[in-house]
Amino acid sequence: MSYGLLGKTALITGGGRGIGLEFAIRLLQGGCNVVIADVALTEEAKTLVEKYSKGSPKAVFQKTDATEWAQLQEAFDVATKTFNGLDIVCPGAGIFDPPISNFWYPNETATQRSSYKTFDLNINHPVRATQLAIDTFLRLSPEKPHGTVLLVSSIAAQMAAAPVPLYCASKAAVSSFTRSLGVLEQINGIRVVCLAPGNVQTQIWTADGVDRAKWLKEGEDIWTPIEAIVDGMIALLPGAGEGGEYEGGTVLEVTAAGRRKVEIHNDAGPNGRKGTTVSGAGEYGGAEIVGQLQKEFGK
Repeated sequence: MSYGLLGKTALITGGGRGIGLEFAIRLLQGGCNVVIADVALTEEAKTLVEKYSKGSPKAVFQKTDATEWAQLQEAFDVATKTFNGLDIVCPGAGIFDPPISNFWYPNETATQRSSYKTFDLNINHPVRATQLAIDTFLRLSPEKPHGTVLLVSSIAAQMAAAPVPLYCASKAAVSSFTRSLGVLEQINGIRVVCLAPGNVQTQIWTADGVDRAKWLKEGEDIWTPIEAIVDGMIALLPGAGEGGEYEGGTVLEVTAAGRRKVEIHNDAGPNGRKGTTVSGAGEYGGAEIVGQLQKEFGK
């Protein structure tokens, strides 16, 4: 059976682009209201919000810096006040070790506040959003709470990628956090699950003037279709079926090779499956590391 999206409400941070936007499109097509919480919208996202600005389902844009907790709270308030409910929360906003938050760029990192933005956005934000989601679900339906928090990790959580160590660490944290909250579904029916996508061709690979898309070599590496990623997200929602639902605490890897549940112990990792390899990371990323060590360390 398919998950009943009709009449439901979802909040998606980072929903103005990439995976978050494609998830928003799929939810709206299924009759689910969507609050897109992002710092800005792409042209495609603007068109989507305009298309669903009236009637039902409806899309609402709330300008949100997900690292600012007051703004994050406001996004939740907009969702509950506008739609009188909330059923799905997807803290999807994230960054891929830009120079201002990169282990190999200490001088640029030092210009920021006393924290790494990669950790603020990739760890602190989804943790706080999950906290707010659980609180909201319980307030809206104290006698019979329900709701799903769908977090976004990555295959990088199980990989050693020297050019982007903060990103890998942040995604490993999200996977562990998800598993730790799996018990909630047994306690009060609130499901916390996590998607670990393979290589997906979104703006994150070329953001902040850094082209990491070239790390994937033609003929050796392939992208995971974004449609497959969104299919996996839908499958994680209660009632999706497909041979047995995924329980709370699930970390679901989705790549060009298909889906698999990432086990907590003795898991083989991505292991070279289609949509997981990045053959040029050593060549291009390695050169970047050597250059940065010579330029910014030990001076």
